[in-house]
Amino acid sequence: CQIELGVWDGGGTHELNRVLDDLRHRDGFQPDRYNLVRRNCNHFCNALVWKLLRRTIPPYINRIANVGECCSCLLPKQLLEDSPVGGTG
Repeated sequence: CQIELGVWDGGGTHELNRVLDDLRHRDGFQPDRYNLVRRNCNHFCNALVWKLLRRTIPPYINRIANVGECCSCLLPKQLLEDSPVGGTG
């Protein structure tokens, strides 16, 4: 599935790398901060699209995680903790 969100008329590869570094360092999108409910790949995509296009991804994309956040008291503790990508935990 693909969703058309717009066209980025940025400064090429250098500018894109700057935005990605910004997301990684200032916004905390690092592998050891990944969380299935609170900071997943859809959260990253939303932050990236916002920085590039100043718009958000459609709300339904991350609806399950949003519901999980609202009902976090019902979820296993492991789903609410950071879990390193590719880690053993």
